[in-house]
Amino acid sequence: MAGGSQDKGSDWGEQNASPRFIIGAIAVGLLAAWLILSMFSSQGEEKIEGETSPAERPADQAVHIDATPNYPVINPHTHCQGRYPLDYEMRDVCIRGQEEAKLTAHSIRIDDGVKALCAKRYIDDWQMYVVCAKNQMSAKLSEHSKPDRPEFDIVAMCRTKWPEDYSMEEHCIEGQEKARDEARNPSIDDAIAIRCTSKWPTSWEMFMYCVKQQTKAKSRLRL
Repeated sequence: MAGGSQDKGSDWGEQNASPRFIIGAIAVGLLAAWLILSMFSSQGEEKIEGETSPAERPADQAVHIDATPNYPVINPHTHCQGRYPLDYEMRDVCIRGQEEAKLTAHSIRIDDGVKALCAKRYIDDWQMYVVCAKNQMSAKLSEHSKPDRPEFDIVAMCRTKWPEDYSMEEHCIEGQEKARDEARNPSIDDAIAIRCTSKWPTSWEMFMYCVKQQTKAKSRLRL
């Protein structure tokens, strides 16, 4: 009886051990799969050595979404290191020059159109960008501020022209003053006045001669 009972207990243990073994194996497999997935996931999230996130990037290296940036997109240190890899003195001069130009670019008045133009031309050089912006703004301002009448001292001009001939100096002054008075006519075309002033900035007589010739030509062309 004892032997039969022992055999039955052994059979029962084997029958019940098989499901437990299967469940345990499945659990171990699931755990291993979870660990593998976690490992790959953490590797994907790890930051590659040497790479910086957008928030950590310097302003010069930030990604510009705008297709036409208004300022150069460079880092002065990186730019100058590439330009002077073995000359540390020139690299230092270059960095200081680029950084000063960068500050200047953000402190002076530059129209958006000029910004875009100069950034397109000098996307990797702050100093040349500032030179471009200043030249463009100067040309733009001078275009709008060109005088439409000569601006000079009549007496000084005539005295210089006729230093020892008082009769001719007097005649010169009278002729210039007469032409100046005639030039006050408001009907003179502004574009013609600006053109003639640029050609004759120190002579009222020649200014008026130019105005009359241009006005007659314009009339003949029926413009």
